[in-house]
Amino acid sequence: MLAGLGGAVLGAALACVVAALTVPAALAGVPGALDDLVPGAEPAIEGHSAAAALPFATVSTRGPIIPGSMVSAAGTFASATASRSEPREGDDAPPAPRPVLPVKGVVPHCGDFACPRPGHRHNGLDLTAPAGTPVRAAEDGRVALLRDTGGYGNFVCLQHRRRLATCYAHLDAFDDGLAVGRLVLRGARVGTVGSTGVSSGPHLHFEVRRGPAACVTCATDPERFLT
Repeated sequence: MLAGLGGAVLGAALACVVAALTVPAALAGVPGALDDLVPGAEPAIEGHSAAAALPFATVSTRGPIIPGSMVSAAGTFASATASRSEPREGDDAPPAPRPVLPVKGVVPHCGDFACPRPGHRHNGLDLTAPAGTPVRAAEDGRVALLRDTGGYGNFVCLQHRRRLATCYAHLDAFDDGLAVGRLVLRGARVGTVGSTGVSSGPHLHFEVRRGPAACVTCATDPERFLT
């Protein structure tokens, strides 16, 4: 399980049971519980097939690619020649240190990886937090997708080593200076918690995709990535 959840795990499990046994209308007050209620609710990425194995360089063409710059955990820009190496597609070396939870001090609630429900597609982990709470990169990566998607609201995906991508949805706002192609270090802010798009309350929808960032069918259990 995720580090730091402690006794809140039981509460999360009970929330999942309630979500599985009640109709959607009963969940209207739970942030994220009504998100992505039908298959295919994830936003379509223009020009890309969801199942296509796209190379990183073709994932997105929105915004300039800015070589030689990155965002540090302190939110400042630094030279890409810093001691931490850049992520490379196909690099099988394990990342160090361990990935971080994008939003701290919150409890995950229901998604397919926590409590699957028939006919309900929800490929991530919803983390409830007050609007404006900083959202941080789970691992070093380059910005691959950065846009307002509709269903996911303000949405950013980072491409990492080992052909993994992490995605952060329903953001209230993106962090200043964020742009496609920019290197973001583990722990650096990518935005703030919000309720944009199809959302029933402030929360972070967090996804981990094993493949290109644009591959919406490549989602894997985020807890395996974080622990």
